[in-house]
Amino acid sequence: MSTPSNDPGDSMENMPAVRARVPEHVARGEISTGVIVVTGGTEFVLDFVRNLPRPSTIVARVVLPHLVMPQFIDALAKNIELFRQRYGELPGSQLPNTQLPNTQLPGSQLPSNPLAAPASAAQPSIPQGESGALPAAPKEPSGFPPEVPGTTSIQAGLHSNPTPSPVPPPGPPQAATPKRQNPQEIYDELKLRDEILSGTYANAVMIGHGAYEFSFDFITNFYPQSAVSCRVYLASGHIARLLDSLKQSWEQLRPRLGYPPNNL
Repeated sequence: MSTPSNDPGDSMENMPAVRARVPEHVARGEISTGVIVVTGGTEFVLDFVRNLPRPSTIVARVVLPHLVMPQFIDALAKNIELFRQRYGELPGSQLPNTQLPNTQLPGSQLPSNPLAAPASAAQPSIPQGESGALPAAPKEPSGFPPEVPGTTSIQAGLHSNPTPSPVPPPGPPQAATPKRQNPQEIYDELKLRDEILSGTYANAVMIGHGAYEFSFDFITNFYPQSAVSCRVYLASGHIARLLDSLKQSWEQLRPRLGYPPNNL
């Protein structure tokens, strides 16, 4: 991954050279107000949501190989640190975390001890996606689409003899708790255009930021020409929650890939 710098004092000699063609149809980019992260058997799917105008719409779907995620997290963390040095604390970073809790659905497990993920360099570089014939894994949505209720943990089929919930003793009436939606109900409320159903693949990400927003150029790093497959903008107030969602999704996947726990 590359972290573009807006600081003229940064030495260009220390920055990796990155060239990627920007096709006309992706140059304008999409503005997003939230992200849903879904973990698949060989990839992460990032659904970028915009909640205005109604109905809420998935404006971009990006497919990343598993081993790109830790480098994405590292590059995003570096950008956040640069933002803090230049502009101060991220807006909204002190607000409570409203991301969706992860949802576990039944599915096959991934084999352990895959190839080790490439170590992050001192300067972020464009990651190379790794392919492999891995079996399907449980889908685990997480994220923070604004004004979409969270989901409860689903573990259908994982416990053959579930323990019934205890009946609370009689007492004064309490306010009813709003029903949480499951992932299917959440997606039923989101508009998803046919042309982005399959998403856009990326095996590299280039991140930039200004005083008010972060930009994400998702790149297909293929010979002979790298190209931007999707461009998305997020307001800086959403970035802390995005980082939390990405970390949570990666840490839940690490044990199935055979990696020890790690605090990114």
